[in-house]
This record gives sequence, structure tokens and C-alpha cells, in this order.
Amino acid sequence: MEYLYLKPDNNEHLEIIGSNSTKNSSSFLNRVNKTDRVIYVKKISSVVTILIENLELFIDNLDLILSTPEYYQIPIEHSFAGAAYIRNLGRVNLFLGDLLTLWTNDKWTTDCECCSGKIYVISVGGSPLSGRGSATGYCSSCSRVVLNITSFSNYYSSAVNTLPKMNKDDFVIASSLETLVKNLKNNRFDK
Repeated sequence: MEYLYLKPDNNEHLEIIGSNSTKNSSSFLNRVNKTDRVIYVKKISSVVTILIENLELFIDNLDLILSTPEYYQIPIEHSFAGAAYIRNLGRVNLFLGDLLTLWTNDKWTTDCECCSGKIYVISVGGSPLSGRGSATGYCSSCSRVVLNITSFSNYYSSAVNTLPKMNKDDFVIASSLETLVKNLKNNRFDK
């Protein structure tokens, strides 16, 4: 596996925390400009922080979330399973219920080699033709976005095989993640 740990420092730059890859990590980093990497990591961190900070709350209320379409279908920005060249299943944007299903079944989790914590995979993308791809996750222990997690095909196939198939009649107007957290903390389940 190849892990690349990135964390925004106080000067709005990314600091390489470490990598277990034998490849030159700087070549990977130089492919994307620094400003875009900072923006990407900050966006993922802000969304995922809410998820990870409230993961126990979500798991305690898993049945409610999975059985309530307004909660299940809360869109999670930057969370997707994508594969090039696959019609109709090429990119699937994931909902809160999708992530919780994958995480609680340990389909989208892995161990962090930096701190031995748990990494929650947020998105995965790649090509089934070449077999190349990677995933992005968040380590709950080191509080870092983890890029370049390998095993694309395992993560992608588990998402496609685990998640419910929905048609356009199944979709509802979803609640927001912030509203759900507030309602769960206050034991208010009005929609």
C-alpha cells in the first residue's frame, strides 16, 4: 500500500507528514498545484470532520438514518466511487447512508500505517482497464486527510455491490448533515 499523509500547515501550504512508498512522493505532489491541494484538503477536512466527530452518534442511530430517506440521502460533498469507461456506474456520488453502510461493514476502512488508527475511505476512483486507481480517506486518530490509498478495485466493487440501487422515484429532498447532528443530539427527529 502507498499512503501519503498531507496536512495543511499554518501558512496555507501542505506539509508532507510521511509516506511508506518507495516512490518519490514529491513527483506525485508536483502533478497538482499547491493551491488546489490546499483547497481540496481543506474541503474534505471540513466535511469529513463533521462525519468523524459524530460517527458514534450516527452509528448509535444507524437504523433511524438508514430507514429515513431524508437522512440516508444527505449528500456528502467529495464522496464518490468512480471508474473510467463504465457506463451508468462510472461515478456514483455517495450519501451519508452509503458511507455509514460501507464503514460499519468495514468495506471502506483500513488501518493507518502512520498511527495505527482507523482510516475511513471517503472517495475512490480509477480505471478497471488498467487496475490503477486510489482512494482518499480520513484518519480518525491523526485527524489527517490520507491520499493515494491503493486497492481501488476492492473499494469500488464493494461500493457497487453493497449500496442499494435507486431510481429517480426513490430520491427525496434530504436534510442537511448539520441539521441531522443537531436533531440527534437534541433527540428531535422531525423531518
